[in-house]
Amino acid sequence: MRESTMKHLPVLLASCSLASLSALAIADDDVHLPLGKSTQVERVLITLSTEKEKAKASTLETALATTLAELAVATDNNQRPLTIDSIVQRVLDQNAQIIYADLQRQLSAEKIHYETGAYQAEFFSSLKYSDAHVQRTAQEKQSSYTSTGKNILDESNTSLSFGVRKLLSTGGEATISYNAAEKDNNIIPTSSDPSIRDSEFTTAVSVQFRQPLLQGLHNVGVESRIRRAELEVDIVEAQYQQQLLKMVSQALSLYWQLYKATRFLEVRSMAVDNAEKMLVDIAKRVKSGKESDSALTDAKSELLKRKVALAGARQAQNEVSYQISTLMNSDVDNLSMVRYVLESGPDRSAFELSGSFEDYYQRVYRIWPNAKILQQNIAIQDEEIRVAEDSNLPKLDLELGYSSNNLAMTYEGGDAFNGDYPTWNIGLNFSMPIGQNKRANAQKVMAILKQDQHREDLRAVEVSLKNDLRARLFQVRTSYQEMNTLQENIDILEDLYQSELRKFDVGYGNIKDIYQREDSLNLERQRYIDGMIKYELAKVSLALADGSLLNP
Repeated sequence: MRESTMKHLPVLLASCSLASLSALAIADDDVHLPLGKSTQVERVLITLSTEKEKAKASTLETALATTLAELAVATDNNQRPLTIDSIVQRVLDQNAQIIYADLQRQLSAEKIHYETGAYQAEFFSSLKYSDAHVQRTAQEKQSSYTSTGKNILDESNTSLSFGVRKLLSTGGEATISYNAAEKDNNIIPTSSDPSIRDSEFTTAVSVQFRQPLLQGLHNVGVESRIRRAELEVDIVEAQYQQQLLKMVSQALSLYWQLYKATRFLEVRSMAVDNAEKMLVDIAKRVKSGKESDSALTDAKSELLKRKVALAGARQAQNEVSYQISTLMNSDVDNLSMVRYVLESGPDRSAFELSGSFEDYYQRVYRIWPNAKILQQNIAIQDEEIRVAEDSNLPKLDLELGYSSNNLAMTYEGGDAFNGDYPTWNIGLNFSMPIGQNKRANAQKVMAILKQDQHREDLRAVEVSLKNDLRARLFQVRTSYQEMNTLQENIDILEDLYQSELRKFDVGYGNIKDIYQREDSLNLERQRYIDGMIKYELAKVSLALADGSLLNP
């Protein structure tokens, strides 16, 4: 930033004799702040009011007097300082749209937990009981020589199984389980009396493993969903940054609009003061015969016009104030008692770009939210292509199993772990669509087309960003030059206004010339204030374009 010392131009107030002038004293201030910062040298008091104007059609002067009295208050228990940093912080903390966007971030983060939950181990169990009283077939009778004469099977079964299964990142699934069953019927022989019912217990420990070798290898479907959830988190984060930039930009814009409205109100208030003092002086001159009655009428007319302009300036200030309250999500119980004190003034030092434009553009492009969102969308379509290609493969699954069993007349749960009676199995399962897999092919083509769309959008964003940065830089430079030119013109108009006042004091001036000079000067003062705010808003627009609004 280039150093520069700027000085507020004095605002002249005519005395009762118009021989002396009072100036609005504002000290010189050196400002050398980076973009987005502001000086803390000015305190501009404004008041929010929700009270209806309790006045008749002829009580405009009373309302305006109240306005001026409020502006004159220097201290108040309900004053609330407002700076660039404080308004931004309050918007970040309280703005409803930012709070909503932050909740959306949390929501997207939970989706990752949801998708990774597919790998969570699962405990399962089953308990069953059955009871049967059925006739035996001839084959069943012949199969048991000890019970060939029994025509009825009277049997009850109780079974319990439990275990753990888990999906693996390889795409396979492993299961380990324990099974126990009790069978009680009138067929099982006993050593003492074959006619008495007896029981037998079966226990087993089993391990099962299934592993895809083609489709489903490395769990493409689950891994792709997890990856998409992570990419969506990045997208939501970029959208959150966009929302922050938007809200901070609005906050800064409204702050400077309020600053401009407050300065405009000051100019209008001073114009009313000048007109009132001029009216008093003209009345004295008419009484002494130095001026005609028409001069007094003109003075009254000018005073009324300035009071109407003051009322309009006050309304404009209040409207911006309420917009700020809405943006900060602030609903004060008694807005009529709230007084904001603006403590940040414009930074009128020149803005200079460090380094080349191309380096500047590359830095901005790397962090630009729109570019990040499109890049992540392209990556999401990569995952869609992976899933489509995996779905197009045949299914070939390897299955392995091992179990250890035990049979006893009494429950011996631990004997199943001895491995005395093992059983194992191995197998392959194969399946594939007949003809082309239309769904998988269509899914892949759609993903490729979406990628092409996102790449075209990304190229458009690159061009748009580069041109936007150039336009914003040009706007900053031209608004800075305009502000300085307006300052020089105010110096000239100040001299002309003072000259008219001196001529009038010695009896050679014309009252209408003074009003014209003052109107021209006040108009230029407002243009200068507007020029300062345009410069600030141009810097805000540039910071919004390059994403530096959120920089500390």
